[in-house]
Amino acid sequence: MRRNSSNTSKEIASRIILTVLFTIFVVIWIFPLVWVFNGALKSADEWATNPNSFFPSMGYTFENFKTLFVGADQTTAYNYSIDKQPVAQWVLNSLIVSVSHTALYLVISSLAAYAFTFLEFKGRDTLFYILIATMTIPGIVLTTPQFVNIVKMGLSLNLLSIILPGLGGIGGIFLMRQFFKGIPKSLVESASIDGASKFRTFLTVVLPLAKPVLFVQGMFSFMGVWNDFQWAQIVLGYGSKETWTLQLGLTYLVDLNRGTQGAQGVALAASVISMIPMLLIYIVASNHIIEGVAMTGVKE
Repeated sequence: MRRNSSNTSKEIASRIILTVLFTIFVVIWIFPLVWVFNGALKSADEWATNPNSFFPSMGYTFENFKTLFVGADQTTAYNYSIDKQPVAQWVLNSLIVSVSHTALYLVISSLAAYAFTFLEFKGRDTLFYILIATMTIPGIVLTTPQFVNIVKMGLSLNLLSIILPGLGGIGGIFLMRQFFKGIPKSLVESASIDGASKFRTFLTVVLPLAKPVLFVQGMFSFMGVWNDFQWAQIVLGYGSKETWTLQLGLTYLVDLNRGTQGAQGVALAASVISMIPMLLIYIVASNHIIEGVAMTGVKE
């Protein structure tokens, strides 16, 4: 009885300690997000007169978001003037390139992973290892030749210059191949015995089982393109503002008003707009994402 009581006490103490530690971690992780959202809802007057306050004495307002989309011409002591910028077009451009790139990459990487997992051909494993070795090449090394190719193809200042590069990335193929290796080969063989073609087997047997890893890789791809600034600046930065993506446009907008009294709220509102799509994707697909991460690498 004493041993049981001792073990129970230790388990309770361990759970309490873990709960406290996880609570501290969650608070530390979430607080910056709360601070950004809170700051975005503070008025320009609040930022100018009381910038260090967490709870605004003048109340919350969507003034900063309105300023982003329609501009502002304020005449009060602490507000400022800002020209209207095509923020809505920037959001649309980012959605177009992110969704298009993600969809194309999922098609390409899933087909390649299927071939490297279930199809038998000479040199399959050697070719795969060679592709994996290319992941050691720093991405910055490829920037110049990639830009030269884009210019020669006549795609600079075009959204295709962001959609097409990266479609041959190996990371997604590796992730999906690891997941596909956990699918029983007997299912694929049964489909072949029933007369299904390899492509039909891929569509009707393998792909439905791969939804978790598709969600995971889709989130990675979408996030990579949505948050990209460097490449967007190289291929679109010297063109019309109407062709810019959200990250490029908001960076310009923040720099344009840097040092202007009360502009902090607009900068934080821009950050909130940039974060919203990723937060929505994670909320909607969180169960699939967790399942995909957990099952990746599990073999038959």
